[in-house]
Amino acid sequence: MVARYFGAGTTIDAFQVAISVTSLLGSGIGIAAATAIVPHYTRIATAAGVDHARRFAFQLAAIALILSLLLSALVATFPGFFIISIAPSLPSATLESASNILRLLSLMILGLILTYVLTAFYHAAHHFRIPVAGELISQITVVLSLILFSSAWGIVALVWGMILGVLGAIALQLTGLSKSRFFNFNGPIQRQELLAFALFLLPILLCDFAWHAQLILQNAVASGLPSGTISSLGYASTLRNAVIAVVSTNIARGTYPRISELSSKENLPELGELLSRIVTYLVISFVPISVFCSVNSVQIVQAMFMRGQFTQEAVATTASAFSVFSLGLLPSSIAPILLRVCYANRMMVPSLVAMIVGILTFLGLSTTMMSSQGIVGIALSTTVAIIPTTLLLGLASRKSLLGMDWRSPLRVFLLAVGISTFCVLPSKIWPPQSTSMLVLMGVLFSIVYLAFSSLFLRKEVQHLFELIRGQISTTNRHR
Repeated sequence: MVARYFGAGTTIDAFQVAISVTSLLGSGIGIAAATAIVPHYTRIATAAGVDHARRFAFQLAAIALILSLLLSALVATFPGFFIISIAPSLPSATLESASNILRLLSLMILGLILTYVLTAFYHAAHHFRIPVAGELISQITVVLSLILFSSAWGIVALVWGMILGVLGAIALQLTGLSKSRFFNFNGPIQRQELLAFALFLLPILLCDFAWHAQLILQNAVASGLPSGTISSLGYASTLRNAVIAVVSTNIARGTYPRISELSSKENLPELGELLSRIVTYLVISFVPISVFCSVNSVQIVQAMFMRGQFTQEAVATTASAFSVFSLGLLPSSIAPILLRVCYANRMMVPSLVAMIVGILTFLGLSTTMMSSQGIVGIALSTTVAIIPTTLLLGLASRKSLLGMDWRSPLRVFLLAVGISTFCVLPSKIWPPQSTSMLVLMGVLFSIVYLAFSSLFLRKEVQHLFELIRGQISTTNRHR
């Protein structure tokens, strides 16, 4: 809908730069805090009781509220400083627009941090419905704001839709926690537990900041290219991240408690077997998706975005980036798993080194390739940079991976590449000319891929479907 109403131009360039600041500060801090909260809360509840853990949760929520308010106020006071810092080559008009947008979006920093913290409390208590409902409310609010107010307010309608949506999600979560009397307001300040949490959080926070930093650098490099480049990179990144989130992110979050448990018990054989199966499932899932999306990038972008203000030129630019991004789906999906293995084994310094190497690789490649390749050079730099990061995370996790049989994922990868290449040939020879044809090609591709995979990778495909059924039934029981 954003593409329909605003297309790919200076307005969305300004919005993408502004939202990258709130993502770094809001999502970066919030996700890191949520990652640390669940195991820490569980440890306190097990060792000292639920009341003690809920007292810790209330005090932590209060600290998160104060710090996020201060951070939001800082960004609202000096938005121009943050915009110039991350996109120094923006035209003056776009820079001013981005600063004005960021001044409003500073409220999102408060909202995102609190949303992730409250969601972590629900997950620690094994409750999932209210966070999902809150996310749904947030998305509906954004859509309604665009439909009702975009013609009169422009991009401000999107900004206020996001702000009101996240505030609505927070209100829903606080209502549920209040009704269940989750927070314990009594008792002294738990300085020792809060200090231990801060020490546990700090390295995770640094790693998450490094993970989000590449988006900032991507926009900084692209700010010197023609108008609309940042927008196209943003749309292409959204498609890539949506694909990864459907499978990899959920698997990473769902297996993190099990990985932590096996790591704490130093059960390396079982941990290695678990990781081997996870990597195998990701290979089976993402290799065909990567091949299909890369070959049909133009048709996919047209189907998703080409309406309203989104022009054919924007389609071509976005598709060129998305085609390259698609080739990096597999390492991008494996990296979050390995990162959580490092978290579980307290290997924070090697994890941070892996992130920094990825950033340096991106900077080196992008500065070399941007002048000749433009947006494709930036997308290719991003895709290539994730490879050394993933390899270094694997090396950092090598103690945990000693029990992992690498032959199975490698064999599956080679077969999946061959099968996917064969299955995508019809799309290459007869490119789909409409959305309905694209869907038909996608269905046929999936059917033929599953048929050949069931023939050559019968055991792995069977285990994959068993895992999917098991996750669905587990989710339903938790809900």
